[in-house]
This record gives sequence, structure tokens and C-alpha cells, in this order.
Amino acid sequence: MGDRPQNPSLNVDVDVLVVGSGAAGLAAAHEAAAAGARVLVAECEGRTGGSSRLSGCWIQAAGTSVQRAAGWDDTPDAMLQDYLAINRWRVEPGLARTYCEYAPEVVEWLVALGLPFGPIVRAGAERVPRGHRAIGEGEALIDLLERACRAQGVEFAFGNRVEDLLVDAGAVVGVRARGEELRAGAVVLATGGFARNRALLDEYVDAPWIGPSDADTNTLAGPGSRGDAMVMGERVRAAVAGRGRALWVPQALTPPAVMLVRPDGRRFVDESADFTTAALVAADWGGIQYAIFDETVRRSPRFAAIEKTSAGFLFRDDDPDLDVGPLDAWVAAGDLVRAPSLAEVARGLAIDPAHLEASVARYNEACAAGHDDRFEKPSSSLLPISSPPFYGVRVRPTVLIATFCGLRIDSHAQVLDADEQPIAGLYAAGEAAGGVVGDVYAGHGNSITSGLVFGRIAGSGAASRVSRGAPARAQ
Repeated sequence: MGDRPQNPSLNVDVDVLVVGSGAAGLAAAHEAAAAGARVLVAECEGRTGGSSRLSGCWIQAAGTSVQRAAGWDDTPDAMLQDYLAINRWRVEPGLARTYCEYAPEVVEWLVALGLPFGPIVRAGAERVPRGHRAIGEGEALIDLLERACRAQGVEFAFGNRVEDLLVDAGAVVGVRARGEELRAGAVVLATGGFARNRALLDEYVDAPWIGPSDADTNTLAGPGSRGDAMVMGERVRAAVAGRGRALWVPQALTPPAVMLVRPDGRRFVDESADFTTAALVAADWGGIQYAIFDETVRRSPRFAAIEKTSAGFLFRDDDPDLDVGPLDAWVAAGDLVRAPSLAEVARGLAIDPAHLEASVARYNEACAAGHDDRFEKPSSSLLPISSPPFYGVRVRPTVLIATFCGLRIDSHAQVLDADEQPIAGLYAAGEAAGGVVGDVYAGHGNSITSGLVFGRIAGSGAASRVSRGAPARAQ
């Protein structure tokens, strides 16, 4: 849907005020309006969506009709056990249970609204496939939810960045934006994360690959990811959860056919593993790794076209018409190493030639045998590295996708204060809320599913608060 005109004023009273219009915000607005509340969404940008519009739109859920139609028998309890184990039980169990139990309801809700899903696939390291990818990706999801919200009577105020929360007698009773005040019975913060706020990154995300300047850390997050919820929450003594948690991916998303080595030239992982696993393993030595491949691998249909973006190199296998990029120019610029021998590639990457040659030799033996006895890489992805020229590219997890440190919430999406008591009238969901996504990103859809689950819960809870007679304006 197109850009919207900016609203001249926010100076009206509403039942529920939702700040942000990504997946979490729209889910909250829809549920609040469906419960009979008068809802206004304040959006700092000129259109709905935020980072959610840019997403691949995976929903991670167990026990859905989509799974059953594909022949998979699964339950939210099984997903919960996987989720806790993957995160080494370092997530709030109550939030994790809510996430897993409500995720299938999100899928059925979206199906009922008319969102089609593609074939079910594995989203990460789960035992059975739980990845529900929406056809049309984030654009389709956001446009669908905006239409559904408007059908429920939700109003939108675009180009209005909320600056502060209004508080009366300990309860949040509205917001301030553009110098004006808006009173509300409840406020839902769904402003996204803080991937574009360097000060908050320095304070809350301790990652070895954050460089000394903004230019050293790329992000694919939306422009509104400035941490507004964190800033406003701190002013009302909201607690923070999930310190240090964020999703980083390498600037080169490597296909399974390559070989990955550490800075010392030794192979360290099954290259077909999900990106989270590879990044976590590589974090032990600063996240740096190198992708090694040869001309045959580069030309293989199981490889992918190479595209250079502002975030670095991407290996694209989702666009069959994408041409291989200008390798000669990249080699000349030093972005990509190409050489007639592996030793020269190693020297170009400043890694140990002997270790790299030994790693490739052992890898090629595994390819010839059809079995990777070192890391159990599937035989379908075992392609030898033996045909010159050889290639090498430095891979670092310097692309920041999302931040998962946010305001602490309970299972009702109520924001908690420093004493772990709910702040009356204040809810949060999506990246604005912390504690749901753990140290380990559990697979495609972990973030957007969390936003949809707790967004719906927040909207329903906010509407319920208003229906119980919470004041819509300060006394």
C-alpha cells in the first residue's frame, strides 16, 4: 500500500493508542479494535510496516493446519521443549510457553484473514518443520493487516513520532507527539528495536563485531528502529530484559556448497547448518570466518549468484535470473580473493596456507567418499574444491537484522517496572519487548512470530483494561 499523508494533529482521545505499525503494532491494533476499542496507530514513518515490511515473513509455529496438511504431527509443547533447549533455558519460561502456545493461533488467524502460506519447511534446528513462510513475504503480511485494521475502524496517524509517555498516579494515560498530548486508556509500544541507535547498541548489545563507528555495522532494519520504546520506558522506570541479544548475520550469506574455515584456516562447521548455528560457533573467535570455493562450485546450480550490496556480499539462490556480479572488479578492489592456487588464496586472506590446504584436502576426501565424517554435512552439498581458479571471501556477522533487548513484559504483554510489577496502562510487543527471543535465534520467524503473538495479546489486554473502566484521560 502506498505512502500516507501526514496527519496535522494527534489531539484526540482514544481508548487504545498503538505506537508503531509493524507486525506487532498492527496485530495489537486489530485485536483491540475487534474487542470494541477505539484505536489509533501513531507511526513515525509515512507508511505502515517498519522492519516487518522488509522481512521474509516466516511464522514459527507447531500444531497448525498447515503442518497437518503436510503430514506433520506436532504440538506447542514439543516446540516449547525445543525452544528452551536451543536457548539453554536462558529465556523466561512463562514467555516462552506463551510464545509457543499462541503461535499456532497466529497462523490460523492469518489464514482466516486470507494470507496464503507456502510449503512448510524447517525454520532452524527444530525436530520437525515449523517454518510457515507467507507468500508475498513482509509486504503481503503488512498490507493484509493494515486492510484488516481499517476494516475494524482503526485510525492511523502517519509522520507522528511519539516523544514521551503521559503518566498520572503511576499509570500511563497517553503520549506526547509533536508537542501535542493524546490521552488514551492504554498505550501499546510497538516501535521496533534499536538497530539504528548507536548509543543504545553500545549500552545494551555486547558483540565483538560491533565496529568503532556506525559505518562498521550494517543493518537491514527499518529506518524507525531507533529504540523509542527503550527511551520512553526508561523514563517510567520500566525494567529491561534481554541485554546483549540481537540477530547478526554474515555479510556473505554462504550457500551450503562452499567450505567455511576459521581465521587459522581450519574447517569448523557443517556449512549447510542454519546461519544462527554457524554464527554462534564462529563467535568464539570474533565471528570471523572465510568461505572457500572453486570455479566448479561457483558455476554449480547448487551454488548461487553473488550480489554485492551495501551490507557486503550476498549469495542469492532466490532469484534464478540474477547474473553473477562483476568478479573482476571485486577482485581488483580486494573484496574477493581469486587465485590459481589455494596457497595464494590463503595469503590473500592472511590465513595459514598449510592449514587451508590440509582442510581442503580432507574436505575433498569426504566429497569423494560421499560422507563427511568430520561435521556430517549432507552428501548433496559435498562438492570438491579442486578446479582453479580458487576463491575466498571474508565473512563476518556484521549485518544487524534485529535487536531483542527491550522492555520487560509479563505473559500478558504488560510492561514491568524495576520491581517486576506491571505499569498500569502500558504494554509492549515485538522488538520493543525483551525476554522472548533468547541468546540463540531459534530459526526463521522467531522475531516476527513473537511480535504477532504478543501484539495480539497486548491489544486484547489493552482493550480489556479500557472496558473495565480505566480512565482515558488524566484527572
